[in-house]
Amino acid sequence: MVRSKPLLPESGFTLLEMTIVVTITGLMLVAAASIATPMIRLAMKIETDQKLENIARAIDYYAAQNYRVPCPANPDTKSADPPWGFEAGSGKAGNNIPADCGADPAKWEGIVPFRTLNIPVDWTRDSWNNYITYAISPAFSQDVSNPAIPVHRSCRTGDWFTAEVLYEQGVTDPKTSQPAKNVLLPRAERKARFCCSGALPGTDIIVLDVNGKPQIAIPRQASPASYGPSNISYPDPFAANVPVANNDRVTAPVYILVSQGSNGYGAWISSGKTRSSAANATPGEIQNASGKRTFVEIPPADRAGKERSFDDIVLWRTQDMIFAGQGKSCSLP
Repeated sequence: MVRSKPLLPESGFTLLEMTIVVTITGLMLVAAASIATPMIRLAMKIETDQKLENIARAIDYYAAQNYRVPCPANPDTKSADPPWGFEAGSGKAGNNIPADCGADPAKWEGIVPFRTLNIPVDWTRDSWNNYITYAISPAFSQDVSNPAIPVHRSCRTGDWFTAEVLYEQGVTDPKTSQPAKNVLLPRAERKARFCCSGALPGTDIIVLDVNGKPQIAIPRQASPASYGPSNISYPDPFAANVPVANNDRVTAPVYILVSQGSNGYGAWISSGKTRSSAANATPGEIQNASGKRTFVEIPPADRAGKERSFDDIVLWRTQDMIFAGQGKSCSLP
């Protein structure tokens, strides 16, 4: 008699085993996501920080070569005058130097003029694909070939002049029989008109800290006594009363770059001079998207209360910081 072989159990997972595997896999994915998400956010912030630094280096180099910063560009990709990506006021070919960007907020705030700076268009957007805001103090965008631009007296001291004819005190001019006057020629006039610009000081951008205080405590002086032409020798730079007072400043924020962060509240969009909604933004984020000349910078360690979710990334430069970054100085010609 032939015996039949015993039936063997079929190989494979039972429903219970499959449930356990799926549950464990899901838990591992959740754990991995909870670890990866902050790392992704940090990587995107680091990438945006690097973009801002790259843009700043391009602007600083442009300023050190031209003694002006370019006006912002129109965020409208259909812009034709100037073409999209060129600074405002540069004409249909994008190659004109504007007299200045003016006090109109529509001219001194926009996006990075990447074509004027000759940098990649990709740099104009942050890691969240939002345009980076670029705003300037109009005085520092002027065409410095204009001799009518006034200069602060810190650029009208002896260092900034060369003596063409220099008389000792009390000497009589043989031509006029009058007391002789020193004939002084200015050095680096174009640089003086940028480093010590006295034009439009009332329209400078202001950068506030978390307490609402300006990060430059003493703004540029608007007193007429502080400013004058750079191409004349009065007041005499060698006179005893010319040294600049300790409380007299010419330093100001020249430009500011702002990424509206991961939430993108108030970022420029490409349909023209419009912004994304800022309805749920913090007070600081709303200020940075207001189109006004005041901006807020709040480091992560200082974010609390109403500003806890503030995530704007801000970078700004004064004219002194620009030249220092180039290994140069705004204190000397």
